[in-house]
Formats: sequence, C-alpha cells, structure tokens
Amino acid sequence: MDIQIYRRFFKGKHFLVCGLILVIGIGVLLNGISPYVFGNIIDRITAFLPGEFKRLLLLYLIICVMTLVLSIVESMIGTYVVNSIQNEMQKKLLDRMLVLKCHESDKAPEGELFNRLEFDADSIVSYYIDLISSILMIIVNLLISLYFIFHISKGLSGMVVIAIPVLYLINFISRRQIQRFQKSYKVYLDGYYEIVNWVLRHLQFIKIFQIEKKINDDYQKALKEKIKLEMRGAWLTNKVGGVRGLVAVILNTGILFCAGLAIMKGQMSIGNMVAFHSYLSKLLEACSKLLELNLDKQKVRVCYERIQELDQWEKEELKWDGLGVFEAVGKIQKIELRNVCFSHGGKRVLQGLNLRFDAPGLYTITGENGCGKTTILKLLERLYDCAEGEILINQKKIEEYDLHCLRSCLAYMAKEPFFTKDTIMNNLRIGTSGVTEDDVFEICKWVGIHDDIVKLEKGYQTMMESQGKNFSSGQKQKFGFARALLQKAQVYLLDEVTSDLDCISRDRIWQIILKLAEEHIVINITHYAEHIDNSKKIFVLSEG
Repeated sequence: MDIQIYRRFFKGKHFLVCGLILVIGIGVLLNGISPYVFGNIIDRITAFLPGEFKRLLLLYLIICVMTLVLSIVESMIGTYVVNSIQNEMQKKLLDRMLVLKCHESDKAPEGELFNRLEFDADSIVSYYIDLISSILMIIVNLLISLYFIFHISKGLSGMVVIAIPVLYLINFISRRQIQRFQKSYKVYLDGYYEIVNWVLRHLQFIKIFQIEKKINDDYQKALKEKIKLEMRGAWLTNKVGGVRGLVAVILNTGILFCAGLAIMKGQMSIGNMVAFHSYLSKLLEACSKLLELNLDKQKVRVCYERIQELDQWEKEELKWDGLGVFEAVGKIQKIELRNVCFSHGGKRVLQGLNLRFDAPGLYTITGENGCGKTTILKLLERLYDCAEGEILINQKKIEEYDLHCLRSCLAYMAKEPFFTKDTIMNNLRIGTSGVTEDDVFEICKWVGIHDDIVKLEKGYQTMMESQGKNFSSGQKQKFGFARALLQKAQVYLLDEVTSDLDCISRDRIWQIILKLAEEHIVINITHYAEHIDNSKKIFVLSEG
C-alpha cells in the first residue's frame, strides 16, 4: 500500500519532500544534542567551573535558537507540501468521480462521495506527511538516545531494552480492533454527510411542510450516534495510550529509583542522571510516535481501500484528444430504439420498447408519471445504457460513438435546468463553443428573457446563485431553453420545458420548437394537448 500511494500521489514532489526531510534532520540532530549539553552545564555549575559553564551556555543558546528557526521553516514547508499533494490527490479523485457511469454514482449517496473526496484524501496525505516528517525524528532520536543512554549507564539501559517490546506488543494486540472501528465510523460519516447535504438543499421545503422539529429530532439522533462512535474511538485510543503510559511510568519510576541509589553511592553524577532522563524521554517519545503511526495506519488503510474502490466502479469511455476536437458523428438523420429494456433500482422501467425517429420533425412522448419518458432521453444521452435491446443512430449502435461527440450533437433540456454559481452570460454559454455575446443577445430576445435581464443592475453579468435560486422557475426555464438553442445541436431532447411558463411565454416557446422541428429531430415530452396535436408522431407510453 505504501509504495502504491507514493507512486500515485507523491512521486512528483521529490524536491519538496527531500527539502522537508533535510530541515527535519538538522532540527532533530540539534535537538538530540541539547540534553547532553544541558547535562554538562549542570555538572560545570556543581563543579564551580565558570569559564566552561559560559561557553556551554552560549552553545546551548545557539542550539535552541537554531532549533526554533528550523521548526518554523519545517512547519511552513510541511503546510505547503500537505496542501499541494492533497489538492493534486483530490483533483485526481474528482476526475475519477466525474467519469463514473450514472448507475454507479446513483448507488453512492452524496455524503459518501463527499467524504471520500474531502476527508479520506486528507487523512491519507496528512498521515504520510506526518510519517515522512516523523520517521527521521524517530530514527535519529532512537539512535542518539540509545547511544547516550548506553554511554551514560549500561545498567539502567537494560531496563529500557526490556520495556520497548512490551510497548509494541500492546499496539499489536489493539490494531485489528481499531481498524474495524474505523471502517464502521467511515460508513456512519457517509450517512451523516448525506443528511447534512439533504437538509441544507431543502430548507425551503422543510419550512413549507413545517417539519423543522422532525428534522431537528432526526439530526439529534444522528449526533447522538456520532457521540457514541467518537467515545468508542476515544476509549480504544486511550486504552492503548493508558497501558503504554503505565508501562512508561513504571519504567521512569524504576530508573529514578536505581539512579538515585547510584548517585548516593557516588557511581553517577546529577548531570548524568538529568541527561539520562532527558534521553529516556526522547526515546519513549520516539517509540510512542512510532506506535501511534502504526495505529493511525489502520485508519489510512480503510481510507485507501475506499479510494481504491472507485477504480473498480464502471466508468464512461471518453476519447478526449486534448484539443477540444472529437471524431464526427455526421448528420443525424435517424434514431431507432429496438426492444429496449431498462431497470433502475431493481424496478423495470422500460420493457421491449420500440421507437423510430427517422426524419426532422416534432416527436412527442406522453404518458402517465413514472412510465419511463425521461428515461428515454437519458438513454439517448447515454447517461445510462439499456440492459437489453439496442439504440441505433444512423443505423450505427449508439455505443460505437464517442460520448463527447455524441453529446455535442444533442441538446438535452431537463424540466429543472442546471445552473452554476456564475454570471448569466457564462451560464448561457455552458456546453456551447464559438458563441458570441451578440448570439446570446439574439437568442434571449427570441426566447423572451432579454428584457428581464437588461433590467438588472449588471445585466448579463449578474451573478446567478447555485441552481439559479435568485430567479423564478419560469425565468429559469427560459434560460435553459435559450442555452439549448445556443448549443446549435442536431437533435433536441426536451423534457416538459414549458411546464412553469405562463400562457403567453408557453406559446412563444412553442412556436420556436415548431420552427426547430422543420430542420431538426425534436423529441418532446409534454402533457399539453395543443402541443401533442402538432406532432409528426405521438408515442404514448404505458408501464414502460
């Protein structure tokens, strides 16, 4: 696992990582010498040697200042390395999520994908930077501490050698239990973040239906469960830390007892005892950090397994050439669905469906709610693939076309248009290429939304909130329809695009649709009788 993570996320950061290790190494080395110098200062004081005392004190001051400066440099470099690697890692994860097939992303709640993207990535990067920055400190401290401990007193060192395997054994016994806890905790967090996302997206509906108390009660239950899990995790961690701490206390007490006897017998100086105790503290600190890293790795293992799962999920095959040019589909003259079957969430939505759109014109699909009308449009966009049967475009299977190329030829307008937090102009240009401002003005005038826009203080540069919350549902449908026209597509897929419009606006949009249908295949889902009557073909769906 360690080598795989290094190759995937740390490989391009050699220079920064090596610089961080160098700074840490110098700092640890200086920090390792300081107890020995400090012990000698005490001995020079008790021996009444003022000259040597002053020289050693100056050396000690220089070491402390350099250690402080290096710790600041280490912190700054470490922060930059962590954030740059984490950003790169999150970008790769998001790239992977963006090409997931819809049936895969449908299975994962929003909270789960958010948790994997944000917190799993953070846990992995933070752990390995901590490992890189700590491993040198651990090695140097272990070597220096062991050297000086054995140099000062071989007898007391024997007690230390016995204690170290005991500390490791405590960790070894607990790591499986901690790994199981981390898996269950991650599953809980997936659900928790989904609840939070859902509540924040539906605040208005919560007020309308007056279910604030129910939502608050449900959230309180989730928080209580979170506390239980947090306490369980804290108990596991503190249990291991407590046992390790008890071993350290017993060791310190034993060494203090033996060192005290040695001093009283004249076999050891006070300075040596202070130095020995300082190096023992450093040794225990290094061992403790090593054992903590071992336990933290159980959490990282769970996070990495979750990220690896994304590699196993089915992805869309995109043939992007890096220049924005895709292989041509050609003029779409015929679309045919043959014996198409499709299921979603275990429910059969379409059963042996046969449809043909064989020339420019308006084709209307109607039927009861839930009969599969919108599913047909999503299959044509290849958001989903049919389970059985086939879809042909110009007598060629739809799967044989490049996805980007296919979608660039289709303009799909959902009942609820999609908007980002950006200007009106930029939102209207989403999914388009080579569209000028004059093109946008002309289309907006045609659709009947231009006058509404220019009345705004910043006009087309007015910021739209996420999902266009600062505009009415009718205005949003006009924006969405204008954007579909700006795509200059070959085929138009329209899903209840006039449902929120007033009568005058609906008639205006309808005339535009009829004009489009003179030269394009227009597949329209609607329930309005006047729209159905003008269709070239009418398809009535019933139970798929």
